[in-house]
Amino acid sequence: MTGKSPPHFKYVIVCDDIREEKSNKTLIVGMYASKIIVPRVPAVLPKLCFRLCFDTTRSNLNTFNLLIRKPSGIKVGPFAVNPPSHVDVPEGYINISIIPFPIEEIGAYDVIAETGGKEEKIYRFFVETTGSPSAEPAPQKH
Repeated sequence: MTGKSPPHFKYVIVCDDIREEKSNKTLIVGMYASKIIVPRVPAVLPKLCFRLCFDTTRSNLNTFNLLIRKPSGIKVGPFAVNPPSHVDVPEGYINISIIPFPIEEIGAYDVIAETGGKEEKIYRFFVETTGSPSAEPAPQKH
């Protein structure tokens, strides 16, 4: 795989579940913004899913590995990803589920595509606890 690169990603969605319906629709459940807030660490999410949207007009559709880099630098994975071999529309999608997803650290987690020893950060999300100073306070009732 030397010299090859992962697809050009347009966006990443992080959520609790992704379901491909018989009606040819995709159901995304429990979509996260840039933060995942848990009561405490360690914690375990039963499932954490990633929907990767890539530009088929700028992508070479090579097999690549997906890694998650924890705040400490420790990597989770690799998860081998095989993009569709034939896509005749401008966007392609790859759905990845990690079951379960243990959370042992608060801070920034990087989603990385790796091919041939080259890494490309494609997304960053943050894990916080409800007691973290940076966690947003609950709205006050007046």
